[in-house]
Amino acid sequence: MADKKREKLSKSQSLAVVKPHLAPMTVDEITALLRLYPEAGSLQEILAVSERPYSAASLVRTNQQDLFVKKRSTRWRTVADLQREHKLIDHLVRKGFPTPAVLRTADGETVVCTDEWLYEAHYRAEGEDTYRESHSWQPFASVAHARSAGATLARFHAAVGDCPIRTARPVAPMLAQFALAFNADLIEAVEKLAAQLPALQRFLQERSWRAEIEQVYAPFYSRVHQQLACLPRCCTHGDWHANNLFFADNEVSAVIDFHLSDYGCRIYDLAVAIDRNAVLWLDILAGGSNGVRYDILAALLDGYLEAGSLTKMEREILPDLLAIHQLDLALTNIAYYEGVEGDRSRAVWAYEAYLLEHTRRYAASWGDKLRKWLRQYLT
Repeated sequence: MADKKREKLSKSQSLAVVKPHLAPMTVDEITALLRLYPEAGSLQEILAVSERPYSAASLVRTNQQDLFVKKRSTRWRTVADLQREHKLIDHLVRKGFPTPAVLRTADGETVVCTDEWLYEAHYRAEGEDTYRESHSWQPFASVAHARSAGATLARFHAAVGDCPIRTARPVAPMLAQFALAFNADLIEAVEKLAAQLPALQRFLQERSWRAEIEQVYAPFYSRVHQQLACLPRCCTHGDWHANNLFFADNEVSAVIDFHLSDYGCRIYDLAVAIDRNAVLWLDILAGGSNGVRYDILAALLDGYLEAGSLTKMEREILPDLLAIHQLDLALTNIAYYEGVEGDRSRAVWAYEAYLLEHTRRYAASWGDKLRKWLRQYLT
């Protein structure tokens, strides 16, 4: 990518990608939804409207309690998708892991479906939504928060150890998993994925993607592929960043938002947590040179290793996996933006910034320094 093109990957573009796409739920919509849940109560007021992308959601107060209601498009998700997500949440609640339970209708269902929308309702998360006003890819406000987030991620992986979900989600737009690298041939892996996602295939056909992806990913890909099959697998959260964690003082009090959860390598979750919470991507894409908060990174890893452990293979693979962990998500994001939202500008951003520039930056001097730091820390 030419330097001028890189300069266009601005901070404002990055923030635009995480702005809401759907209009907020209406009072009538929420009222009708709550009537289906015997334990919900009747709507009194809307306390807050979520600014998250990909869904329309609101925190509401009824005459009995506070609830979080959400809707998503059937063009993107299916009833089976959400039922799988809720199955994971139910398991975590039974294990005593801090996440809000899902409400059930009079028929015992957790998903309400119309031709156009899927609806769900959750109990309110415990603690404070400390990072509600923060954007994705912004670091924790303190090392204490980072340490607790790391420890909670380790406890999450322990809690899902006996979860009955043992298969990955089927191919669909927007998947947070690391499955393509099981194929020794990177280009073949992408071709097979594109063949299952028409919007992605259409988008890639307009570009010299084979040469660009090969050039950017090849330095890391083969090393990761060789060790991937040996890594421990479990259910993954897929989106472990500050916005999805609630806090009471300095401790994580609740974990939310499992829409990117899957079954895969647990080390993927740790790579996501590092990338989202310790690497200053908004500054990097705006031209900054100081790419990493090493105090946050150290606290995050300290917390994880105090509450859990990593195998020798996981420690060896993490630095290189970190550089390319977003491969599957970036490609399926393109399919989402192109095929579901019909937003070519966001699809272009996902390709140029998230798929290519993201990994290209990891090969820069600060990325090389980060990987060396990780190797020293983990050994």
